[in-house]
Amino acid sequence: MCPKHTRKLSLLKMELSRQSFSQYLVEKYPCQTSETDKQHEKLGLMRVRTDEDYAAMTKEQVYERIANLNESTNCHETANLDDLKNYFKRVERTRHLMVWADNSTLLNHGYLLLTVNAVYDEALYFTDKEMEEQGKGNVDVQSLVERPQVYILARCGSSEAEQIAYINTRKVCLEGLKNKVVTSNGIQITDVMRLFHGDGPQQEFESGEQKGGNAGCSGCSGDARKYKYLSVSLSKPFLSLTDRLRKVLQGPAGRNKRNGGLKPFKNLRLEELREECQARGLPTDGKKKDLEETLREEMGGIQRVPAMMFFDQERTLEEINLGKNLSFC
Repeated sequence: MCPKHTRKLSLLKMELSRQSFSQYLVEKYPCQTSETDKQHEKLGLMRVRTDEDYAAMTKEQVYERIANLNESTNCHETANLDDLKNYFKRVERTRHLMVWADNSTLLNHGYLLLTVNAVYDEALYFTDKEMEEQGKGNVDVQSLVERPQVYILARCGSSEAEQIAYINTRKVCLEGLKNKVVTSNGIQITDVMRLFHGDGPQQEFESGEQKGGNAGCSGCSGDARKYKYLSVSLSKPFLSLTDRLRKVLQGPAGRNKRNGGLKPFKNLRLEELREECQARGLPTDGKKKDLEETLREEMGGIQRVPAMMFFDQERTLEEINLGKNLSFC
């Protein structure tokens, strides 16, 4: 349990400022839950091959297993067998994690709840059929693997500024994923944060998308008024967190963290609009209203950098241990 200190600034009628300090309690648990790992291993859910098992496999067995897992490989059929086995070993010794979040009000107080769970993957876990063949009965492996564990429970309002205050402590956990999980037989499992699961407002917060308005899709940032036209919605490219970060930092407002970085493109002056458009190769002629519309069409609903990159805009997703292909669902 760790305290969170907040500072509230109130403006009085006499234009004097008064600062009041509050302390909230935050319940936080490790992102990597060793007890859950032990439970999965104790139940025999994990297929953890030893190095000797990989050494005994033939090239045909490796290719067949990779095909069964629907994994793609750049290794040519004439590739060195050791390189192929190393690739296969990385696939079977990687675990993907998913975070779920919700921000709700209870008894007039806002609360933020985050849970974490492993994502079921046949590369790492046995299937229901394999468990039955091993004489362990009818086991729903996926439900056991993906059972969520409480990660963070905190007093927190719905504003962007309040939720951003918890990013640094979440980032510490991400950096801790570099510490690999070790099974009872000494096999190291690599954890990768891959998915975020939550309702619309939480997805928008994580991705840096605006809340409400004519945009708001955390996947493509497209115009919500045109979603009903399949030719438009299906042609919109998916925007990764890297794409969103690049779009924001392309101009001086994003790089300089204008408005504290929360809404760098809000209420831009005419000269600032011209600088933003010029940085993106857009037309810079016209009135303020015209340039606002031009920039809006370019940015869609993107209003800031993704939440996990808020304090480290110069770093990459890999450097803070976020999966390269992090997605929202």
